[in-house]
Amino acid sequence: MTTPKKKKAVVTTVAGYKKKNINERTLELPSGAVFRVKDVDLQSMLTKGYISLELLTTLMATGQTIAVNQTTKKPELDNIEKEQLGDIDKLARQFAVIAVVSPKLSLEDEQDSINVADIDFTDILFVFSNCVRGGAAKFAPFFQKGAPGSALAQSGGGVQPEAIRDNAD
Repeated sequence: MTTPKKKKAVVTTVAGYKKKNINERTLELPSGAVFRVKDVDLQSMLTKGYISLELLTTLMATGQTIAVNQTTKKPELDNIEKEQLGDIDKLARQFAVIAVVSPKLSLEDEQDSINVADIDFTDILFVFSNCVRGGAAKFAPFFQKGAPGSALAQSGGGVQPEAIRDNAD
């Protein structure tokens, strides 16, 4: 009786690892542009230094204010300062640079990339809403997909799950 031979283990390549584990997919934005994106969690962005603790704290405070406004039937952005909205914009744009795989986005004018400042905020929020993972809803409840009555989510084109298409190659 012969014993079956074990398959020889093949070392995973960088490209193979990324392809298997990044969970890339195409995402059609409200503007009609189609980007290749991956999921990213805020905690990783924080621990890797992509965002600051102060920026995340501002996001959490803004989220709490918006949640209170929703429960008290006040306008969602009531008591939100312009500076806080600017911080949300900054965070969402930094997030997009990490989450968008293709075309390449950058925070500054780099050759062969799109400056994230040139992308409409509606598209930026749409990328954030569809790619943020890791319990981000507690940090930014107003970014939740399809959150009813959410002014920020609605400005993102009303994120709908059918907007995500998995194009596994």
